[in-house]
Amino acid sequence: MAALCPWRLRVGHWIRTGQRVAASRRYFAPNATEKLHELLYANDVVVLSKSTDPFSERIKSFLEEAGVEFKAIDVDVEEFGEEIVEQAARFTRQESLPNVFVGDNYIGGCMDTISAYEAGEMQQLLSKIREDENREARADEEQQKKKDFQPA
Repeated sequence: MAALCPWRLRVGHWIRTGQRVAASRRYFAPNATEKLHELLYANDVVVLSKSTDPFSERIKSFLEEAGVEFKAIDVDVEEFGEEIVEQAARFTRQESLPNVFVGDNYIGGCMDTISAYEAGEMQQLLSKIREDENREARADEEQQKKKDFQPA
């Protein structure tokens, strides 16, 4: 059974078991930093990969076959791609590709991700993300109902 990496992204910093590790923007292009944050918060699953890497192709085909929706970023083609990888590597301690994230949780490379999926750990993270999204949607609906309700 694969263990998930304990690094989690939060706005402005990464944390590991309660310890903050400052994410310094001065070492990276601001657009790359913002792009990475946007990718991780806008997509449930993000794969940082290279278009010519066999492990990257393997994990993308595995996730497709498993029916997992994901956003793949081919960093050798993407603008600020190398900077995004450098930033991710600084905090995940993995410089090789692919890198797979579920929400703001770093899963690992190709084999780590396959192991996590087969062990059911990815599904647990995805269901938790979807529960949180549903909870937020219900709260928004209730606020809208209260706003629309006007006593006579």
